[in-house]
Amino acid sequence: MQFESVRFAALGELWKGMYTPHGNPRPCVWQGTRYSLHSALYCNLVANLESLEDILREGTWCDHVEVIAEFSAEPERVRLIRYYGLAFLAFEQCVADLRLVRGAIAGTKSRKVEPTAERYMAFINRVWKHRAGNPTTAGPFHTIHHHGPYLLADCDGYEKALPADGHYFATDHQPPIQSAPPIPLVVPSLPDAMRSLSDVLLTTSGLFRQDPAAKKRVDAAFGLVRL
Repeated sequence: MQFESVRFAALGELWKGMYTPHGNPRPCVWQGTRYSLHSALYCNLVANLESLEDILREGTWCDHVEVIAEFSAEPERVRLIRYYGLAFLAFEQCVADLRLVRGAIAGTKSRKVEPTAERYMAFINRVWKHRAGNPTTAGPFHTIHHHGPYLLADCDGYEKALPADGHYFATDHQPPIQSAPPIPLVVPSLPDAMRSLSDVLLTTSGLFRQDPAAKKRVDAAFGLVRL
């Protein structure tokens, strides 16, 4: 399987939540105000969604790379991992904005969204942003990873390639304590991540529909600007 099919699948999953059936970006619908008034929060979210969309729609440079069920650190695989990194960092920005929206709707400091999206956020913080330490090691993941090898969860049957001794890092798996580097990395599924983002967008739309005062609370928290 070539990566092109993964990219198109991920883009399709993103579109399910990003746009309404009428083709409007959902955050623009949530804003629901006249054209001259804008909220920076909604506009920033749309910009981040469009950046993610651009990566998935226009990022063709890895389309020819074969996605195979084995750990590898060969140059084309490493280049593809950099592509995943760009997409997941854009994903992280979108969810960070959605956390703010959801917190304002709820009128609480809690900024968590749906659990699946939060799992991806934790993975991104540990692997690509180096923000969180690994509970089974001395520090952040990048201090023990050292450039591969990599396995893509987007490959059918990838589970068969997982080391029996558990010496790998994945979304829901930590390596044994004191595992020696390099720690093999299982990169999460891009379409599955986009599906989780769409779920957050669709659920947030439902909250706005169910609570007429939700928009007022978001406006009060982040304000409106006349352009």
